[in-house]
Amino acid sequence: MDDKYLKIIDLPYKKSKTHKQMSISDRASQFMSFSALEGYDKKIKEHSKLTSEKREISIDDIENIDKMLKELIDKQSSHPLIKIDFFDDKQQDNKSIVERVVKVDLQARRLVLADEREIDFNDIYCIQWYN
Repeated sequence: MDDKYLKIIDLPYKKSKTHKQMSISDRASQFMSFSALEGYDKKIKEHSKLTSEKREISIDDIENIDKMLKELIDKQSSHPLIKIDFFDDKQQDNKSIVERVVKVDLQARRLVLADEREIDFNDIYCIQWYN
């Protein structure tokens, strides 16, 4: 043992005259873990339930998408109405919407829609004409 504690090791414990002694459970609760951000764990669990993974598509689906993109390039000046199934990177979720095509951007490899949304070709699962 260190020499500096030898003088005080056998001294009697002095109880406070002004403060009563804390119970064992209250003393233990001081050392329990706490959540600095209340509700944060719950929000994380909710968010993980809402998100979904990008699904795989077949070679046949890829061929159909390529065929539709070629048709959209020819008809983009008429702003055709399409139904598109895609993976939304911002919301990390699979979506299906009906919207008009404004532009097929081959350089950026994106579809630009009338609602100003841009969808990457690689995120598209299916494109259909909408009547």
